Amino acid sequence: MANPFRGELQVSLGGETYKTRMTVDGCMQAETACGQSLVRIATKLSEGDLTVMEITSVLTPAFKGG
Repeated sequence: MANPFRGELQVSLGGETYKTRMTVDGCMQAETACGQSLVRIATKLSEGDLTVMEITSVLTPAFKGG
């Protein structure tokens, strides 16, 4: 079970549920992989304008943090 007080979220993919958590290191990895700030990544996400590569670059460290 995810603990929201620790910043954990549950993500369901392919019938499986995973616990995720963005750590500071994970945030830095996502920024480096996407070549832009987290604010820009979040804006693109809210606009539905992220590429699959960018989504993967954000989800991978989130899964590792969880």
